[in-house]
Amino acid sequence: MLTWLQPIWLYAAGAAVLVPLAAHLLSQRGGTPVVFPTIRFLKQVVDEGRRRVRLRHWLLLLLRCLAVALLAAAFARPMWSSTFALDSAAQGLDARILLDRSASMTRTEADRPLFEIARARALTALRTLDPSRDVASVIVLDRQPRSLLPEPTANLSQLIRLVESLEPSYEHGDADAALRLLALDNTRATQDSGLRTQDLSPRREKRILIFSDLQASQWPAADAIRALLPRDAKVTIDSLGESADNLALHQPSITPAHPVIGQPALVRVELSRWSQGATSPQAVTVRLRHEGRSQVQVIRMPANTTATASFTIVPAKAGPAAIELSASSEGIDDPLAADDRAGLSVEVASSRSVAVVSGADSADSTSTTFYVMRALSPQVGAAADVPPISAITAVRWLPGELPTRLAANAPAEFIVLTEAGTLSDESLAALRTYIAQGGGVLWFIDSEDAFNAWKRWESLLDPKRADAARPAQWLPGNNAQLTDGRFTDPVLDVFAGAARSELLTTRFTAILRTARSADETLLTFEGGSPALWATWLGAGRVAVFAADIAPASSDLVKGSQFAPLLHQLVHHLSPGPPAPPAARPGEVVRVAVPEGVDTSTVIARAPDGRLLSITWETAGAQRFALLPAAKEPGIYSLIRPTSGGFDSFTGGAAISINPDESDLRTTRDATSAAAVSAASVAAAPAAASLRAHTTELWPYFLGLAAALLLFESIIVSLNPAWFARFSPRNRALEGAS
Repeated sequence: MLTWLQPIWLYAAGAAVLVPLAAHLLSQRGGTPVVFPTIRFLKQVVDEGRRRVRLRHWLLLLLRCLAVALLAAAFARPMWSSTFALDSAAQGLDARILLDRSASMTRTEADRPLFEIARARALTALRTLDPSRDVASVIVLDRQPRSLLPEPTANLSQLIRLVESLEPSYEHGDADAALRLLALDNTRATQDSGLRTQDLSPRREKRILIFSDLQASQWPAADAIRALLPRDAKVTIDSLGESADNLALHQPSITPAHPVIGQPALVRVELSRWSQGATSPQAVTVRLRHEGRSQVQVIRMPANTTATASFTIVPAKAGPAAIELSASSEGIDDPLAADDRAGLSVEVASSRSVAVVSGADSADSTSTTFYVMRALSPQVGAAADVPPISAITAVRWLPGELPTRLAANAPAEFIVLTEAGTLSDESLAALRTYIAQGGGVLWFIDSEDAFNAWKRWESLLDPKRADAARPAQWLPGNNAQLTDGRFTDPVLDVFAGAARSELLTTRFTAILRTARSADETLLTFEGGSPALWATWLGAGRVAVFAADIAPASSDLVKGSQFAPLLHQLVHHLSPGPPAPPAARPGEVVRVAVPEGVDTSTVIARAPDGRLLSITWETAGAQRFALLPAAKEPGIYSLIRPTSGGFDSFTGGAAISINPDESDLRTTRDATSAAAVSAASVAAAPAAASLRAHTTELWPYFLGLAAALLLFESIIVSLNPAWFARFSPRNRALEGAS
């Protein structure tokens, strides 16, 4: 059976044959004949010459037409298939097809997606089977490999329909799981053969056909492939696509996870460049778009490296916000555009909620709590030489309420412990969980009770740290002064000139003196004892101020620098609960809808502009939109209709492909070698066939065309008189003589 992989070239062959034919016909045009009596005797000589070259002209025309047609037909990739004989003991085929539909298969080759080529070849393979003797199954390679039917079937028409309905995905393929599923199917077929000899006979010859681009980041090591592939099966690997230089954006993040209006937030995204061979560094442009404004960063990327692009945004309005990221490079021909974009969907808060845990009366002007609440109030402005203070909503909690408050669904984003006294072990445990999940705490050690609670806190974190805390001393009546600070740190970099001098000349009558070298010390007392330090705990941070800051013990709370210092600590030490990782294509995306929104009017918009239906889920008082159709990367928006159309943004989610799927380097040689080692017979050449030997004919077509052109050159070099002997007139004259 003769088949053509690129049949469109057959039309080109037909058109190409017309070129020499047209040239030949046009060359035969002559002028108007004029008879001169004096040269009428020359007519007989001319007729003889014409008969000599006529055969030569027609032979040259035929050779040229055939050569041009063969050249054009070679581009159509002709293939000859012939049926082969099974093993002598086999009664049919047990065929297994592994079809890769991961994100890397969406790239194109000869203007056709790799998956479309693979699917066409898989269908050709299925159509070569004999349903009266053969069974087949198709395993799809994506994030959750599965067999299209529960078991191998002889109903090939149904299997063909299922394969025809398959589409490529943007998921990352789990090749290891697919190979295990393939091995499991073969094991089950052998085990069940005694019960179902008609469908799964052990006398059937096992054949495996794999269609994949053999992506290095997707396929396991050669040894693992060799161990997973069945030993009694003949394996054919049809490798599609070549390795390619590729850019990818992945793992976008924002700190804090819930930015506040008017407050800077840091956006980071990782940029990777993959390449199979050694290539020169290229300039890559990373662009961020937020609230109609763009920022650009240019990074020079060597091959097979990863860099981080960072941007600072300041949200101008509260509510849901979309942050779009993209990458491009003029020097890189990127075949996979789906991973060149990333994004974030965040909720911008109108203010940051801060809880002040204190046992003192917040209306008592002699207490620290009074000044802390006053400093955190929106009415307090910044000093002239520091930036404006962002909005904060401050509430007061009693120390005994701490476990209950932190167990609530929406605790404060930051906690200030001042005049809290002795905290229970339950409160300390709840505090530890809160910080580890992304919360921020500022703890003023302002009394001996607070000092004892802090030592128990150290013991709760690590008994070894408790030993280090024992040399610490609570020193009431000690007159200590701030003398130094790390003013290059973002917390203190706003303090310069007079503001720094005022801060460093502050004195305290009761301090905690300790030696801590491993922590992040921000301010120190005379003699080098830390006054303010911060440490990470899980995803959150805790800062300790080792002094009593009450008005009777220090002038800090009455000075102009207390409010800026408190706001800087709240801003930089409260990363907030980390945002969940971006969803992957194929996952069900859960998007929270703000309270008060009429969900009956909310719809979803895909990155390509398509409108999607929504499935709703209720959890407590919160409603969530489920987007099961989120299969492509990009930002999915929840929108409501307005007078001008669907443009009221009420939230969304960002979908991005797995970073491993961006690595388009292949492991073709190693994988093919493993398949050959695993098979009882060497793997056949890559071809979409199971019951047929297939041979590509285009090399023969090219060779024959070259031979015809060579023959034509020989004919052109011959004397035209040589052809006269083949004319009928000459043969008749020779016979008469």
